[in-house]
Amino acid sequence: MEQAGTLRSRPWKVSVEGEIKNPKVYDIDELLKLAPLEERVYRLRCVEGWSMVIPWIGVSLSELIKRAEPNGNAKYVQFITFADPSQMPASRRRSSTGHIPKACGTRR
Repeated sequence: MEQAGTLRSRPWKVSVEGEIKNPKVYDIDELLKLAPLEERVYRLRCVEGWSMVIPWIGVSLSELIKRAEPNGNAKYVQFITFADPSQMPASRRRSSTGHIPKACGTRR
């Protein structure tokens, strides 16, 4: 948390590609204008004994997927995390959950 204040969110980009009709690369300003921002609170509890409460403000993933128009071959959404060792010193070392950047996915 102490290093989050130095994190630069520009010039971040999000690439939407794959089995979709409308591939596009969004910059953060375009993402913020896609739809009204939503506020949510996520409460995570792990069987290993840790928990987190994460406030979130952003654009719904469903809005991004709707604009991409996935075709019938689309089965998964893959996310690859941001990793910049100059801004994120912890990304230089292997954590208990593996290397950063991480690739995660969800089924359609």
